[in-house]
Amino acid sequence: ERDFESALEQAAGTVEWLDQPDDIPRQLARVMQQQGLDGPVVVAPALAHLDWAGAGLAPRFGPALGDETVGLSQAVCGVAETGTLVLASGADDPTTINFLPEYHFVVLASANVVDRLEDAWMRLRERDKPWPRTVNLITGPSRTADVEQTIQLGAHGPRSLKVFMLS
Repeated sequence: ERDFESALEQAAGTVEWLDQPDDIPRQLARVMQQQGLDGPVVVAPALAHLDWAGAGLAPRFGPALGDETVGLSQAVCGVAETGTLVLASGADDPTTINFLPEYHFVVLASANVVDRLEDAWMRLRERDKPWPRTVNLITGPSRTADVEQTIQLGAHGPRSLKVFMLS
């Protein structure tokens, strides 16, 4: 897991360790307050069972519509060698959450960190769900160097990526 964390940080992403899934809503609310993020929040339906009201949040569950400041999705696994998140599309985790909100947060269980990309494909095959229509590989926030060869974060997607790693 620490190799994943190090590789993701090299790609301008961050990792925050949490003890249990119930910590996710409170931690998201805390980070949003610290960073001054107060716009709409969209959360993957797979995470709807958590106590969002208790954390003072009223997210929308479902696909992102493009007006959200914050999106929270769930990864199938993470790849340690590159710090890459593997996200599978589906009704419980719409792909739009990965790309439309300005700030992307992803839940990843530390037990789901694999060594190599080949292991990630194996993990996808082993799931008890049908093969997804889309598999997104995300390594850090969106970036481009189109303008004067200067790296800009968030030009074509989220400007920030934070992983809530469940121990």
